Amino acid sequence: MDIDFADLKANGIQAVILRLGHGNTRDNGVEHFIGQAQRAGLVIHGYHFYEAGINNQVEWSIQNAKELGLAANAYYFLDMEGKLPGNWPEIFRAFYRNWKMAGWNVGLYASLSKYSQFDLNEFKTNEVYKWVAAWDAEHAPEIADVWQYNCLTGLGKYSLKLDKDVDITGKLIQKIEAPGKLETDPDGQYKIKAGAFVGFDYSTTDIIGGKMLVSSPNGVDKIPKLGPDGSFFFNREDAHRMLPYLKDFITQQIQAARLLTWDDIKGKPDVVLRSDLPDFNQFALKKDLPAPVDLSGYAKTDTVEAVKATAESALSNAEKAQSTADANSKALSVKANKSEIPDISGLAKKSDIPSVAGLVKEAELADYAKKSDIPAPVDLSGYAKTDVVDAVKTVADKAQAIADTNSKLLETKVDRKDLPTVPTDLVHSAELDQVRTDVSQAQQDAAQAMANAKSAKAAIDTSDEFTVKKPSEYSEGFSHELKQVAAMIPDRSGLDKSAQAGSIAVLSTMSYGNYARQTLKVLDSQRPMTFIRNGSGDTWYPWETVTTTITVD
Repeated sequence: MDIDFADLKANGIQAVILRLGHGNTRDNGVEHFIGQAQRAGLVIHGYHFYEAGINNQVEWSIQNAKELGLAANAYYFLDMEGKLPGNWPEIFRAFYRNWKMAGWNVGLYASLSKYSQFDLNEFKTNEVYKWVAAWDAEHAPEIADVWQYNCLTGLGKYSLKLDKDVDITGKLIQKIEAPGKLETDPDGQYKIKAGAFVGFDYSTTDIIGGKMLVSSPNGVDKIPKLGPDGSFFFNREDAHRMLPYLKDFITQQIQAARLLTWDDIKGKPDVVLRSDLPDFNQFALKKDLPAPVDLSGYAKTDTVEAVKATAESALSNAEKAQSTADANSKALSVKANKSEIPDISGLAKKSDIPSVAGLVKEAELADYAKKSDIPAPVDLSGYAKTDVVDAVKTVADKAQAIADTNSKLLETKVDRKDLPTVPTDLVHSAELDQVRTDVSQAQQDAAQAMANAKSAKAAIDTSDEFTVKKPSEYSEGFSHELKQVAAMIPDRSGLDKSAQAGSIAVLSTMSYGNYARQTLKVLDSQRPMTFIRNGSGDTWYPWETVTTTITVD
């Protein structure tokens, strides 16, 4: 099978989401499809079809997408369909967290009904793109970022069934930009988010030198903790945490530094003090000497001054260190140890205390009686309510008035025995005309009934196998249509496997007034499957199955 991606683009397609693999198997021909889509200038994203019972799918899906060249910052979707065992949110969470760390944007493909299992606030926090399949919906679902609305027809030159989607928020059709270089501040303040981990990876700071032990509070920034050469990395917060354990050692070192003696200075030159030097006024100038004097056992004054300055600088640094330690000691003296914080696990927040607004005090109920103090009701089974008695009286009065009226009318009447005999074979001319009219109408009705009977053979409309009409769009009476089962019932994945078979069916509709009932009988399945549903106005109610359960040999 080949797809003309250039033709798809000419027909309005801007981006494609290609299936890269399923379980731990790469899709046949996906490399070819990626190359064709790239040459057509389409934006390319990918998805992985999850299969239950296959281990290491997360790691395999990452390796597969990298080998296929799925661009960083492209969207990578997990396709979850049917009756998958296990906790769906936990399964998806393992995929999207690792995909985000690998550098992709992430999303989920599922039918609209399945999204009720997921926490949409978690999706918002972690920027999960919601790809919603809702083929029988007239409008895009409110939660959808991408709406898959049809898979029944092809597009352009492609005549087979093709999933078609609308990118509602518009992120999938945008050009994929390469991610910028991260500059992570080791001393930055980061909130712990989904994707946090500790492991070996390349640092996102300016420290280089291979993979290190890093901590990542958000799955993006990777702060080094242990380098390849064995060196540890600490930030300011680490220093504050270690200070209580180093305080005594630092104090000892500072105190020792304040007792610095000449003998404690390491690597000093072999010199003498000025006071140890003789009075040079007692000596002659060099030119006056008959021969050079050997000064190899003496030191120059500038060397002595340099050593003295070094000693004074060391003493000054020691005093500054002691001052800093004293300041830190005072700052820590007002802090509390964790062990000194009282246990508040058994206490309630103010927000957890129920409101007493609207309650009454016991004293305010003094004028009311308890249910137990109310006497038992009187037995009125032998009595009638006054309104019933009044109603009966009213009926009796009306009956009497009618009787009085009839009595007056009888005064003007005669007995039948006093009437003259009328011949039984005579009728009034007006009655005769009416009889003739009735006979003529009966003949017309009989002719119409015969015509209806001759045309009563049920005809099946095969003109449109895909359109789903509303109840209000049917005329009163019966109709029969040939329909694609997938158009009428898009998702049969929740039914028994045998009930998912078949693709063509006869749809019978019985409509009266504002109501309608439909029966969908599948023709090309081994098992005789029948679905029924009712509808009213513009709304159809859910399909229900009516099928056989016993096989007759």
